[in-house]
Amino acid sequence: EPTLPLLTEKSFKPIVGMRPFVLYGQKHSVKILQDLGFSTFEDVFGDNPVDAVKTCVDSDPHTLYQKLMPRIRHNRDLFLNMSPSDYDLDCVDIQSYT
Repeated sequence: EPTLPLLTEKSFKPIVGMRPFVLYGQKHSVKILQDLGFSTFEDVFGDNPVDAVKTCVDSDPHTLYQKLMPRIRHNRDLFLNMSPSDYDLDCVDIQSYT
């Protein structure tokens, strides 16, 4: 039987801390965050940690952070304004992630 990926406090810590992130986790973790309305950053950092590090090394951190700030702020505000039922994964259709 299919199961949903586990999103823990580690998934949301960079969102609350206003940091861009690369989610290295179970299959469909990024899609679930996107479906909840969060902006993810694989378009900037790639979809693996090695690409993310390369992007950070090759970029000016201040410029990159400022460029991503609207998305970072969106994520933080979305998280802070969510009610528990908004991220109740028991209500998610598991079949849509298989």
